[in-house]
Amino acid sequence: KLQLAKALARIEELEKENKLLREENAMLKAKLNMNSSNSSLPPSSDRFVKKKDRSLRKKSNKPSGGQKGHKGSTLDKTNNPDFVVDLELCSCPHCSSTLKDTEIEDVKTRQVFDI
Repeated sequence: KLQLAKALARIEELEKENKLLREENAMLKAKLNMNSSNSSLPPSSDRFVKKKDRSLRKKSNKPSGGQKGHKGSTLDKTNNPDFVVDLELCSCPHCSSTLKDTEIEDVKTRQVFDI
């Protein structure tokens, strides 16, 4: 009879604990399902929610980028630019040693087009 009473008391204790855990689980699930559309949270707080694709464009079977056979076009460098800026290095960007007495091995040119 004593063991039966202990077992019933333990069952009652476990049922109370089970009820509390179920309530906590429901609360945490509700909190987890909150996002910026159903709460006052900002959109940046939607960490694990996949964004809906609102684009009307459909995916094609072509690869991204330029297609084969398409002749690309670039702006050619002009022979007489408006101004030239020479950028010379005084020290090595890797080891910081001086480049004053170093012979120039390579010159690279870039041209910027302002529209």
